[in-house]
Amino acid sequence: MIDIFRPKKNRQIIYGVLIAFAVLIVMNALAVHYIGVMLISFIKALLLGLVCIIYGLLFQILFKHKRISLEVSFAIGLIITTLYFFILGFLHQLTAPWFYVYILLTVPAGSFLFLNFTPELKNLGEKIKSKSSMWYLLFLFPLFYAALPSSFFDTLVYHLGIPNLYIQNGGFCATPQFLYANTAIYYEVSLIPSVFAGALVPRFFHLIVGIFLVSAVIDFAGDYMNIRKRWLPALLIITMPLSGFLLTTVKNDLVSALFILLGIRFLLEKQFSRAGIFWGFAVGIKYFNALPMLIFLLLFLIYQKKFPVKQYLFFSLAFLALLIPLFSKNILYTGNPVFPFFYSLFPFEFWDESRSRMMARDVGRICRSWKDFLYLPYNLSFKEFGSGGRVGVQFLAFLPFLLGSAGKKAGRHKTDGDNKRVSLLLAFSLITIFAGCAFTGSIRFFYLPFLILCLFVARVVEQKPGVVMNVLLAIVLLLNMATSIALLNYLYNPHLLYTQNMTRDEYLIRTVHSYPAFQFLNHHTPENSRILLVGETRNYYLKRPYSVASAIDYSILKPYAEKADNFIDWLIRLRADGIDYILVNFSEFYRLINNYNRLPEAHRQNAFAFFDQLEPIFREKNVYVFQVK
Repeated sequence: MIDIFRPKKNRQIIYGVLIAFAVLIVMNALAVHYIGVMLISFIKALLLGLVCIIYGLLFQILFKHKRISLEVSFAIGLIITTLYFFILGFLHQLTAPWFYVYILLTVPAGSFLFLNFTPELKNLGEKIKSKSSMWYLLFLFPLFYAALPSSFFDTLVYHLGIPNLYIQNGGFCATPQFLYANTAIYYEVSLIPSVFAGALVPRFFHLIVGIFLVSAVIDFAGDYMNIRKRWLPALLIITMPLSGFLLTTVKNDLVSALFILLGIRFLLEKQFSRAGIFWGFAVGIKYFNALPMLIFLLLFLIYQKKFPVKQYLFFSLAFLALLIPLFSKNILYTGNPVFPFFYSLFPFEFWDESRSRMMARDVGRICRSWKDFLYLPYNLSFKEFGSGGRVGVQFLAFLPFLLGSAGKKAGRHKTDGDNKRVSLLLAFSLITIFAGCAFTGSIRFFYLPFLILCLFVARVVEQKPGVVMNVLLAIVLLLNMATSIALLNYLYNPHLLYTQNMTRDEYLIRTVHSYPAFQFLNHHTPENSRILLVGETRNYYLKRPYSVASAIDYSILKPYAEKADNFIDWLIRLRADGIDYILVNFSEFYRLINNYNRLPEAHRQNAFAFFDQLEPIFREKNVYVFQVK
């Protein structure tokens, strides 16, 4: 197996090119009607990834970072991208010219780097070439699924829905009944350029984020856990079912793991202010990331056995500085910097105790009793917690070896300090997993600890070579790969598109029943028309300004249904809010009303009476479009 993944250097490029061409030929034969869209979108995503790298490299070099890293450069570039589009969002300037400014500014930036810092760029290039071409080819597996159109529910509602919402409105706008747009949205804002570039581009860009995450984990494994066979943890990570899901589905857990890992790395390197920047951005991606931060900081204090006040002050200032844009936006549009928490201190018209309980119910908890914690190692191996939340059997299969070798030295030249770091990482991973299971029903919220545990599995395999260990590893990899393929096939049914059984539009209609109505509105209404989405929360494919409510929020009809007394009153209020068309997905409307108690019965009857008096201009199945005249 080692020989396969570590070919001779003079054959690496040949192997890589041949396999890449083979994959392209097969995909072209299967999806000749789709390959052009894929390639163009993939090239755009690569360009946006390069833009992030250039901005990040410029920042690293100008601020004289000791260790120039491609992964750190990309992450810094993502921060710069987010801040740039945050400013444009506040100024209501999310328009094409400013998007092209963002792209074109990399030309002088790249030229400056090339002319003045050639040795640094050359060293970086050598690091890239040092990785086996087979390492990169491992990502052909998630690429197969990432090339499909976005259809996952949460992705269409907010991970891609939020950047689309802001693009259609030209900037930030009040979304009082759209919870997710008023919380931690740094990753969603960073996706604005990829959403602007095309419907499929964000999926490829998200995969690029995943490639940098895995690369950062592998570098971390070599630097802090002395793992030499770098293909091994890469293979363990990529074949893990949870990784397969997160690499191919646009969610914010993948990028959270990247910034948490870099925050940990900078703390271990005692660069506190830089660590604060990455931890701050991580919390800006998802509030839940404050939990692993607090756990690691507490363990790090124990590990260091001292409390350097000045350094932790710099950490805190950098951490808070990174969150200022997010807090400012939340205050501006909700009056609450940490919406939806502390709503009793910051009252908000559309958020109350009932909505908070509904959010807690929706988030759920994996462990509700001591018995759940006791069975957790087994359950995590064989059960799915949250969509795509299946980690596989590797941790349970290697558990006896992990327990026996956790404290061993990873090499002859390793010191007690190295072993303490390894113990720190193991403690962080296990405590975060057990603590996280008490706060959420989705294990993807704490993805990074599972990546670190993969490194411990790889470490065990290196420490105890032999036939038994190799056979066990092969069984684990095969089971995980089979589980991952089964999971992704179940979620996305790639054969429907790749075997030409369906066109792209037919494929999307199968999952997003409102997609034909979106297409109707996109092609048959004026560009400045404003749409009210009722029942339908998956808003990504609508390319007109719109208002929407999430499933957890009160229905978007609430302010109208509780105040409008008759048909004319409804029309007057809708026109006052600039609504030109109403899209109603009645199937989703009933489902969300029943599951989330979003509208009282009297208000439902008022809404139905209003819709009964409107003539639809479009109707397909239970999806209607009405014009407000």
